[in-house]
Amino acid sequence: MDLNKIHIFDDFLPSEVENEIEDKLYLVPFRFAKNTHTEFRKIKVKDSNLTTWNRPGLLQCWTFEHGGWDKCDNIQWTEDILKYLPFKYELQRVKVNFNPKVDIPKDRCMHPHCDIRENGFTAIYYINDSDGDTIIFNEKTMDPYLQGKELSIKKRIKNKKGRLVMFNQDYLHAGMPPIISDYRAVINFNFKIS
Repeated sequence: MDLNKIHIFDDFLPSEVENEIEDKLYLVPFRFAKNTHTEFRKIKVKDSNLTTWNRPGLLQCWTFEHGGWDKCDNIQWTEDILKYLPFKYELQRVKVNFNPKVDIPKDRCMHPHCDIRENGFTAIYYINDSDGDTIIFNEKTMDPYLQGKELSIKKRIKNKKGRLVMFNQDYLHAGMPPIISDYRAVINFNFKIS
């Protein structure tokens, strides 16, 4: 798989599996992760009105990290999604994010970030149909964002239930909160392809 390309997998799961995954959201032991950014950084994006929103936090659940599963037995099903992909992988991290609907202006995104930097892939699986796109920037590493440089959009991915998007872990990316749908739920994967 080419690390410089964005790979999108649609309809790679049977629809009954997609529905099962969405139904299992109630099993996820979400916790509120408070936004600890002390300095709010607005971004400037070339040829776009997109800017950052300083959200108070989000509901999240780390399911796999540091080589092991969380103590919660009911969340290992998150890895089952990757079994349908046509390659072998070495799992690094899995996290489930839940963003409820917010009342903010459109064209706002969360803080651009890179998940981890270990020469692998970030993948986002969309659990439900919702607004709240994922923005992948051309810029790599946290440096351009932290230095206040102008960013440019490489690709804007629409939320579609059952979609998985994969890209180089070095690419800056940011999610957008739902402002129409009741919620946006995704599973973030980090892995190397073996």
